[in-house]
Amino acid sequence: MAPRPPSSPARTKPESKEENDWVLEKIGEYKQQTQPSMDERHTLLASLAAHATYAYRTGEHMQALEYFARNLAIIEGSSQTFDDPDNPLDADRASLMYNVGACLHFLGEFDLARKYCGAAREYFNSQPHGRLYKLVFGDLNGSRVKYIDERINLLEMGETPATNKYLDGSGKTCTWDEQPKQPEPIVEPKEPEPVVTYPAWTYFSAREWRSWYRGEPCASAYATMPSDGAAVGRVV
Repeated sequence: MAPRPPSSPARTKPESKEENDWVLEKIGEYKQQTQPSMDERHTLLASLAAHATYAYRTGEHMQALEYFARNLAIIEGSSQTFDDPDNPLDADRASLMYNVGACLHFLGEFDLARKYCGAAREYFNSQPHGRLYKLVFGDLNGSRVKYIDERINLLEMGETPATNKYLDGSGKTCTWDEQPKQPEPIVEPKEPEPVVTYPAWTYFSAREWRSWYRGEPCASAYATMPSDGAAVGRVV
């Protein structure tokens, strides 16, 4: 961004930790922001992920959670939540759920951390790969479940995990050895152009002359702003 200021201070945890799932509320807030176009979506998601990883590795776990929550809001793109039976998880969302849980773990939010880690584990455990996939790529989801189980065990014991461990895309447990690099600023999505419409009587349509004559809407007519040189709104 220069990152957009989060909806709550980056280093401040909510005072009420058990009554409400404040992470879901945060995701809902991000859904109300300007959403990226299809052209902007991939770049924005990748940039948010880079900033989330950087914040996580530098110990800014609340800031990392903000980025992960915003990523989830963009991917979901609706008011549904991960525990909605009509909006099932996929691998990307399940991975983000785990990452949110990992941040909550460091923030001392053990109950919420169990909820998010558990949701991710349930998804990966329910999606076993076939023999051919395992032969070629290995048991990726099995490795994910094992990795999440280790995190849940630490939660149950009230212990915090190592800060330099992560699971790569192939399901291999790795460690970060090099110092993290500050990612490029996030390019925010552009505000959508306002749609300009005109009364039907200002546009003449030869095919709909009767409607035009009566002052009725010409549903197929498009209006063009003289300075734009392109259609920017439908006349209704």
